[in-house]
Amino acid sequence: MCYYAWMRSVFHMLHDRKSRMELHFSCPVHHRHFSSAAWEVRDRLQVEEGGSGQRRLAGSIQVLCPYCRTVHVFAPEAVACSVSFGAAEKPEGGKT
Repeated sequence: MCYYAWMRSVFHMLHDRKSRMELHFSCPVHHRHFSSAAWEVRDRLQVEEGGSGQRRLAGSIQVLCPYCRTVHVFAPEAVACSVSFGAAEKPEGGKT
C-alpha cells in the first residue's frame, strides 16, 4: 500500500472510533512488535506538502505498550496498518 493511500485510510478511521483500524507498532524498549486498535492521535494529524510536491503526514500517534506498560509516541511513518501486511508478513507477536 502506498503511503498516500495509508494517509487517507488513517483520516477515515479517525472519524469513526467504532471501526478503528488496527495498527502495528514496535516497542522501542523491548524491540518487540505488537498490534493495537487502541491508539490515539496525540498531535493533530495533517498533510504537509514539500516544495517538490511530495506529501507527508505530520503529527504523532500514541499507544499503550503491552510489554512495558507505558505509552509510546510514534510518528505516522513509523506505524504500519493491517492493509500494508499480507497474512505471511504480519509482524510476529501481534497483540491487541
